[in-house]
Amino acid sequence: MCNKKKLDVIGDFPEHLRPYTDEQIPAAMHRIAGHRYFPDVAAMIFPGISPEEAIRKVLEVKTVYQFQMEWMYAFNNRVIESTMESFTYDFSPGIRPDKGYLYISNHRDIILDTSLLQMAFVYQGLPTSMITYGDNLIVNQLADDLARSNKMFKVVRKGNKRELFKNSALLSEFLRSCIRQGNSCWIAQRNGRTKDGLDKTASALVKMMGMSGMRASGDSIAAGGAIAAGDAIAAGRTFAAGDAIAAGRTFAAGDRLKDLVENYASLNIVPVAISYEYEPCDFLKTKELLAAHNAPGDKPYEKDEDEDLNSIITGITQWKGNVHIHVCDPLTREELQACAECPGHSSGLGHGPGERIQSGDQRMKSSGTGRHGTQDFNAFAANLCALIDNKIRQGYKCFPSNYIAYDLLHGTSTHKEQYTDQDKAAFLKRLESLPEMVFGSNSDKLLPEVLKAAQHIFLKIYANPRSAAHS
Repeated sequence: MCNKKKLDVIGDFPEHLRPYTDEQIPAAMHRIAGHRYFPDVAAMIFPGISPEEAIRKVLEVKTVYQFQMEWMYAFNNRVIESTMESFTYDFSPGIRPDKGYLYISNHRDIILDTSLLQMAFVYQGLPTSMITYGDNLIVNQLADDLARSNKMFKVVRKGNKRELFKNSALLSEFLRSCIRQGNSCWIAQRNGRTKDGLDKTASALVKMMGMSGMRASGDSIAAGGAIAAGDAIAAGRTFAAGDAIAAGRTFAAGDRLKDLVENYASLNIVPVAISYEYEPCDFLKTKELLAAHNAPGDKPYEKDEDEDLNSIITGITQWKGNVHIHVCDPLTREELQACAECPGHSSGLGHGPGERIQSGDQRMKSSGTGRHGTQDFNAFAANLCALIDNKIRQGYKCFPSNYIAYDLLHGTSTHKEQYTDQDKAAFLKRLESLPEMVFGSNSDKLLPEVLKAAQHIFLKIYANPRSAAHS
């Protein structure tokens, strides 16, 4: 699962960002064992274990594989047994254990989306993947050691545009290098979790993925050769001035859209749909969306200092009901070719009535290497986002909670065959607890319109996946 030869690529990247190698694990385990919070973490994974036994057990770990199979497996198993009715999964038959893939999933929970996917890999007899995560989640040395012992690559999200670009280029090169050597990687389709139940892939993420494969006048990607301004990983921020360079300079004479297709085809992209019957942190997400809705003007929502940590703990411990993971077929060259040949689309692939689709060569010849080249690249990114979104939407499993919320939101019984009276009673009980869970001690002083707005947001979080499935 953690072939040492395949992991040699890790050493080519900055030590403070990359996952640990086997040689670094013993020192990491000593730091973990000595951290003041470690006994509490160990007790959560192994209920009833004494601090002394936990220290002895973690100090026995000598490799990444051993850490994952003894500690992360136990963690996932504990979460599944204590917070789920069932955990199911299915894989495309096209996924091979000897090949590296870039798994791109929807993002509903900070920790569990990728952690449960790793569990599904183990159940399926597949190698675990590298994992990307934001440096905002590293609250202390214990968190850093646990993450990097679990094959996680840190994504730096702070800094000026030049620093953010360099970090994006490094991440892009890390993903491609791992896949080239047969190691898979996981990354979320966007920066930050989906709050409203609508899973959308960020074009900035797609553009970052291609940075490492673009030909940029011989410059080293790791040194910042391919230009794409801003935080490519911040999935939601867009490329500005750097677009012209990324599309124009990269796709100069001799570079055609077929090279763009090959660039992305070599990443072996696999969309993944993760579905929770009860949305992790649903009340916290309702509170955040309500606060954002009520914020004056365009003022962005500002997190409290401990908000990420609270979301992590809540996501792990909250009841989730049934959970399902669907690993889609790898994207084909034909699908990527269609992304390159179709005009830009925000909602899906295709072209307008009467429009003629040009070949990749025709489009590139007509667009040149300047701003028009950027438009081709942006159109490709938009189409690829739509393709990934469609795959995730098709693989998403709607549960009774989604159908109940849709019927309640629209005042209908259209989906009554999809749930039982018991299902509905359980969901209504959760809805009834919303005032206390969202507003706390102030729940008895709520204005009716505020409560109604919060209930509407809560119901849409659950109803939106059903709406998306039928769009």
